[in-house]
Amino acid sequence: MVQSRISRCNYGTRYHADFDPFKHLECDKYIDKVSGRAKARNQLSWYLKRGDNIDEAKPVRLPWHINVSTEQFPNYYPLSASIFTCNDREPPTRQISTVRQGSSIQSEKPMNISNLRSFKGTDGKQYKKIDFSIEMTVIGTALEFALMYQGKRIGHSSVNAQIDL
Repeated sequence: MVQSRISRCNYGTRYHADFDPFKHLECDKYIDKVSGRAKARNQLSWYLKRGDNIDEAKPVRLPWHINVSTEQFPNYYPLSASIFTCNDREPPTRQISTVRQGSSIQSEKPMNISNLRSFKGTDGKQYKKIDFSIEMTVIGTALEFALMYQGKRIGHSSVNAQIDL
């Protein structure tokens, strides 16, 4: 007999999106110093939502990027990301008081970014764009979140999932 497991919690990450006045709140709006475009801070993307059936078969991988200052990080960058949790029935699209930071993921060692091309931001400073992803895998009743860079796993963190059997 196969038992299904249902998530009792939402698990996701926070990011900055291109600002859309029909989608984002004005209080989240800022001008990005790298691109010069209006962005919305504190937006949320959910890897697993409350009520989802937890499936061990297929990892979920979402792509992300970060622009880092070459002045501060010319050759190596210690990548990290945070996983957020929320028990709301409908997970919010932006950071609110019911969203809590769960675990953090750190690269096991600083990433070598010396081979990445630098570019000039609208603020006149030099930056490097780091493309990476965060992958969520279900292992039993645990969720494992891994940082992936250039196809390699560079850091991970596990969270005990809140589930109903």
